[in-house]
Amino acid sequence: MSSLMWSALEKLDASVQSIQSQVEWLRAALEIDETQLSHSLAEARHNVAMLRDLIRAERPDASWNDRADLEMLIHELELAAQARRNQQRRTKLLELAAELEAGRVKHRFEARSTALNTLRVEAVKQLRTEAARSDQEKELPGPEAGEWVHWACNLQESSDGMTLTELHRDFPALDRFAGEMEESYWVAGDRNRPAAEPMVRPITSSKTVTPITQDRRGVGA
Repeated sequence: MSSLMWSALEKLDASVQSIQSQVEWLRAALEIDETQLSHSLAEARHNVAMLRDLIRAERPDASWNDRADLEMLIHELELAAQARRNQQRRTKLLELAAELEAGRVKHRFEARSTALNTLRVEAVKQLRTEAARSDQEKELPGPEAGEWVHWACNLQESSDGMTLTELHRDFPALDRFAGEMEESYWVAGDRNRPAAEPMVRPITSSKTVTPITQDRRGVGA
């Protein structure tokens, strides 16, 4: 029970259990702390109100008749919320895939442009593969698609280590592309237009281009 609604239900159960234990003392004709009983009742009412607010924030017309109905309703709302989160994650993946597909990388060396655009195409494929999964447990880090390349090109190991680790773990192809990129290489495209043919051609230049071997997010050639 990790969601807000299940957590609120757990708190309600705890407060009701406290009340029940004090009622048992009353049934045994034992003295009780009336202040504590009043506190427990107030806490239970607060937890009830909080749980109702959480439920009706998701479904204003929700109703239930007993505990079984309540638990079934919370379960249904949890499934619906998970479906929305999955769709939001899927949409973000597809939007970035479209952004990367519409744009291209332009470097002063043709061979370097070809290599980077190959990484770009691989990143697009991975994003679409992940978006096709039925369960979207992976959260793509970073801003919306139009700002993503700028954001990724400015990540630093010293201050963004956790984000880089998540990106490398969950989206390795995208991580390789972002790790080799400089913002000045990027030429954004129009996502509303049909995608052009990928800018990936066999390397025909006789020049030898030394690979970039600097630290991640360092200044490239």
